[in-house]
Amino acid sequence: MWMTVLVTFQDIVQSDPEELASMHKDERITLQGFPYKTEEGTWILSSEPHLKSCCIGKKPTVVLQEVEGSFSGHQVVNIEGLLAFENGKLILKDTSSTQHTGTNFDNFLYIFLILIIVVIAAKIIMDRVRR
Repeated sequence: MWMTVLVTFQDIVQSDPEELASMHKDERITLQGFPYKTEEGTWILSSEPHLKSCCIGKKPTVVLQEVEGSFSGHQVVNIEGLLAFENGKLILKDTSSTQHTGTNFDNFLYIFLILIIVVIAAKIIMDRVRR
């Protein structure tokens, strides 16, 4: 198993991207963030959840190459790979593992909505029984 170095979006914002990539050349890193698919079909990792499509790519992001699976912008993931700087962008290459570290907030929304429906239905039934 590879030992990885944690790189944060704070590191990305505070550093020159090209210097950051050269500092971690040939070293596997772990980056935590929210994955989004661009209009071109490229996966990127952002530090912020729930980005609107107009904002994807505008905030500090890292382009992900060779990523398998599907993600939601509501899930925090840890992605390991090799950091590179190409064509003015930070790119995470040779990604070998992805780990969902957060909970999909959509699941909570569905559970909450079902709970509300059950409570309303129970109230309606109780009101009819009392009559």
